[in-house]
Amino acid sequence: MTRKFRTPEGTEISIYVNEGKNVFHSTDGPAVKYPKKLKKEDEYYIYGIRYSKEKWTELKNDSKVGSLPSDLFYS
Repeated sequence: MTRKFRTPEGTEISIYVNEGKNVFHSTDGPAVKYPKKLKKEDEYYIYGIRYSKEKWTELKNDSKVGSLPSDLFYS
């Protein structure tokens, strides 16, 4: 299950929750989106792994993104 929330500073965060473990994740856009006033680059994650925007775009279009990495929650 994916959850989204906003911090008091205005940062939008998207996380994936599975068996009590939370990791940054989004295939809809950045998993961490900062307000413009903070002048920080947005962060792109898939199942807790950070990627450049270019690599994230490539991976999100890959049909394998829907399958979880086998060691993500059991390491």
